[in-house]
Amino acid sequence: DNAAELMEAFWPHRPAQPWSGPVRFYALVCFATADKELWETPCTQEGDWDNLGKQMGDVLQRCKFFENDRQITQGTVIKEWAKTDALIIELWKLG
Repeated sequence: DNAAELMEAFWPHRPAQPWSGPVRFYALVCFATADKELWETPCTQEGDWDNLGKQMGDVLQRCKFFENDRQITQGTVIKEWAKTDALIIELWKLG
């Protein structure tokens, strides 16, 4: 469980006030591999997409990006192989 690491990474980027209303969530989760031929291809051997999304939603709520992760009405988690481990998160206020 890397919730503490995610909290540390997300905390400096939180909004001044938690968002209210619906939110769209996008995450690109990159898993490191030395095999260059796998870079930017789907990763089926690491992490469950639903568990990754749930954990990130929970941590974003604790960091006060929004009032409650139930506000996420649209969510996408993409898992890819890459040169290095990486995480890219995008959030949008809807409505």
